[in-house]
Amino acid sequence: MPFFPASSALAWKAGAILTSTGIMSGAFGAHALAPRLGEKASTWTMASHYAIMNGVALLAISQHPVYSKRLAVPLIITGTTLFTGSIFALLLYREKCASLPFN
Repeated sequence: MPFFPASSALAWKAGAILTSTGIMSGAFGAHALAPRLGEKASTWTMASHYAIMNGVALLAISQHPVYSKRLAVPLIITGTTLFTGSIFALLLYREKCASLPFN
């Protein structure tokens, strides 16, 4: 029995949300935030690509009868949200995050 049982529906919904969020954030970064980001625009694009790729992975996992019910789904969701979210936050709130060791 998995520690945190996931379902195919959860994987499908999370995959759709992550993929669409990645596409929207990529477009937002390329157009609206381009002047503000400057040379850091490639970092924003990388975070958007990670969200898209992990979303597509969740969509694929959701179609598998065994893997969609394992711990992989919540780990991918959590990891992608924390990783891409921290990159977006660091780029948007650069001044407030200046004292962080990983800035």
